[in-house]
Amino acid sequence: MSLVLLLVLLGSLVGCLRQLSIYFYTNRRLAQKERELKQLEEKNRALKIRLEEVEKPEFLDEQARKLLGMGDASKETSIRPTTAPETKTAIREIKSELPNFQKWWQLFVY
Repeated sequence: MSLVLLLVLLGSLVGCLRQLSIYFYTNRRLAQKERELKQLEEKNRALKIRLEEVEKPEFLDEQARKLLGMGDASKETSIRPTTAPETKTAIREIKSELPNFQKWWQLFVY
């Protein structure tokens, strides 16, 4: 009888120890998964912020200019016409670069 009682107590003790080991293992895994969840939530917040930045038209324009080597579409480049005195000096310079026979030709023929 005492042997049976001893075996029952030993079985109960083994069962309790087994349940304790399962409990501690589960708690460790739960803590690890909670840490992973916090990290993923932080990463998710950062990605949402980045997504908002990327969806802005300014970002798309900047990336298009950077990747395609284009200028800013909102900034207009204008070509100023040259003034009359600058044009006259340019013509004189061109005429002075002409060979002598062409200068004589222009003098008498024109």
